[in-house]
Amino acid sequence: MSKRRIYLYGITLSLLFIPFISMFFSSEVNWDLEDFALMGILLFGVALLFDLVFITIKRKITRILFYVFILLCFLTTWIQLAVGIF
Repeated sequence: MSKRRIYLYGITLSLLFIPFISMFFSSEVNWDLEDFALMGILLFGVALLFDLVFITIKRKITRILFYVFILLCFLTTWIQLAVGIF
């Protein structure tokens, strides 16, 4: 496994530790196993798509546009699950 993939998936895993650690210090963060599973699927899906885009698309501007599109889709899904914008 390349260093790039280790960093990408390591950062993704560390993002899941933020709410886990926050639950010990605040009663406002109250996640259960389903929340962690869903966010893990979302985050690792985004990381997988980023990796796929990096491997398959060679032009830098096209790659950046795909990254922005993936992030916007992720943020829209996250916001919809959190507060329901639609």
